[in-house]
Amino acid sequence: MDEAMSQWTDRSGLGAILRSGLFDSDRWAEMVGKDIAMSGRPVRLTSGILAVEAVDEIGAVRLEYSSDAIRQVVNESAGTDIVDSVRVERGW
Repeated sequence: MDEAMSQWTDRSGLGAILRSGLFDSDRWAEMVGKDIAMSGRPVRLTSGILAVEAVDEIGAVRLEYSSDAIRQVVNESAGTDIVDSVRVERGW
């Protein structure tokens, strides 16, 4: 059972997401830096699009400006290209 689950997570891309620590708030801050992490948090990853919820308008601008760097660092952390683009959502 464990091997089957491991194979499924690797094939589905879930393993890369879990390895990246993308949805762990401490790991998110380590990946993108304190300023970016305080600007918003990742809320979902669907079809290669990482949705990041901004805390306010200033945070949204900061996240949009940093979207390419966010994509690169998340992909590096995952060890594969799991993020094709970053979409900033206004959560306030």
